Amino acid sequence: MARVSELFRTRDYLGFDYLLTMLGQYPEEMAFPYLCITQGMKAELEGDPGQAVKHYHAVLDNIESPVIEFALKRIAHICMNAGDMENAVYAVDSLVHISDRYVPFFANLLTSIGQPEDAIALYEQYTGQHPGDMGSVEKLAVLYHKLGRQDDIVPLLQSVEQLAPGSEMLGRLKLLCSSSLP
Repeated sequence: MARVSELFRTRDYLGFDYLLTMLGQYPEEMAFPYLCITQGMKAELEGDPGQAVKHYHAVLDNIESPVIEFALKRIAHICMNAGDMENAVYAVDSLVHISDRYVPFFANLLTSIGQPEDAIALYEQYTGQHPGDMGSVEKLAVLYHKLGRQDDIVPLLQSVEQLAPGSEMLGRLKLLCSSSLP
């Protein structure tokens, strides 16, 4: 995947053609997911995101594919850039099922499309499992604040006092906890 990403970054059309030729020499069952990713990245480079998504979707047919995560990230990226938030949500939700490291990104996406309560539910679950992720704790507190749920900030404040006493975040959470809605 690093090679395809480098070809994409450097806009190396000939490199894509060469890589596709090389991948074509391997047995189809082995090369198929890599061909799809390479064709998808090339289609993106050529300004055809619709075709790119079709190539990436072909990877999704095999849940055991070694590049499914990469394909989902590219689909999410293309959909967000196109303003197709419904399909972006689908792709990122699928990423969350692969790894919980995508939960904060998913919560941010839900917040951006006007679903703060769903984002809060994700952040609550995630911060319960990862209390040391101070960025997510702070984003949860900000969402609570925006929705007028100051009392819900108090347990977060107490958690941060235990995990990171004297931190700058502690001061920011105290301000959120004590301030009224902007």
